[in-house]
Amino acid sequence: MHGIMSQFKSVASPRKYNTPINTNNRQEQLHLAPKALELKRPHTTDIFTTRLLHHRRIYHTFVVDMILDVARHKFPESLATLMAAATIMAIATLLLPESIAAGSNEHVTPIAAWLLEFRISHPVISTLISLPLFIHAVLRLARATVRINLYRINTMAAISLVALSIMATCTYHNYLMLILVATLTSEALGDMCYIFGASMHRHRLFIMATALGILPLINGALVIPVLVVAILAIAMRSTIRETIIIATGLLLPVFTYCYIWWLNGDTMLAALQSIAQSITTSEAVNLESYLDLPRIIFLGALLILQLISTALYFVERLSLSAAARSVWTILQLLVVTLIATTILIPTAATPLMIMVAVAIGAMLSMVFQHAGITTSIIGYLLFVAIAIAASF
Repeated sequence: MHGIMSQFKSVASPRKYNTPINTNNRQEQLHLAPKALELKRPHTTDIFTTRLLHHRRIYHTFVVDMILDVARHKFPESLATLMAAATIMAIATLLLPESIAAGSNEHVTPIAAWLLEFRISHPVISTLISLPLFIHAVLRLARATVRINLYRINTMAAISLVALSIMATCTYHNYLMLILVATLTSEALGDMCYIFGASMHRHRLFIMATALGILPLINGALVIPVLVVAILAIAMRSTIRETIIIATGLLLPVFTYCYIWWLNGDTMLAALQSIAQSITTSEAVNLESYLDLPRIIFLGALLILQLISTALYFVERLSLSAAARSVWTILQLLVVTLIATTILIPTAATPLMIMVAVAIGAMLSMVFQHAGITTSIIGYLLFVAIAIAASF
């Protein structure tokens, strides 16, 4: 708003105008994103023409550059994108047919079975529950990327990119379970960013480990990426005390799950066996119907953008802080682990793809920051179009 008012003041002010700023450099453009670029005053006495030129300049700067160029997104533009993604996801989930695809009788775990049955019985309530979880997952992870300075230039683009990634991959019959996986993943990765800060926040370690410990209760195959993240967090920054905190957080959900089984008359070993059997049990969705053409294209685009962001990270990794480099290392190894787990255990493909989308969405801003304005706008519009198509 300050930038807009300064432009209107410049029309009536008789002061001498500055020369135009050279904006050929993409990094300089991003630094100047919050304010409009100053131009020379046109030599004309036509008031209408002067105002028209200024209105065109404002439109180009704040509509074309600030809204369509995702790398220059501030909180208002990112929040608008998040609300639009939440609306599209709500409409898409309410339009889902009540019939569930083949293979739904063999549920992954009792928790996943209950979530699926609840979604079938109460579709509207399920949508109302999933929307706050969706918004929390996006804002939680995006805020952590800004606080840890995950990119060389701070941007709110992670809100838009993570929201679109989750929207395109979570919209399916069992979306309540998938959005819960996305929320837990975002919570774990968000807390992980804080533990590499200047001061150790041990309560963040416990919350991260607890969120990771809940994931295998939804699908047993998720224990593989959970252990990878936990081991990397311990290896990179943990003493004996922090290791005990992480182990306690990981085991607490499993112990609670086994204890509830024991209260119902079963043995704790039977609870662990139900988690182990879910690794090879047919998933509660039809994988062929989930991987339709728009979603395959979207997942392929995510992987290509991830490769580009990884290459750009290695180019400018020395300009990032040690904490940001540690987070980048864990995110990249997590994506590799998730893809390998998907290949080895295809029955757990849907929750694994959700975790892939969340992890890659946090790194995509690196690509759009290095692209030119025209390339960034075209790429972002294509990304939005494919994400919307994959949601229906």
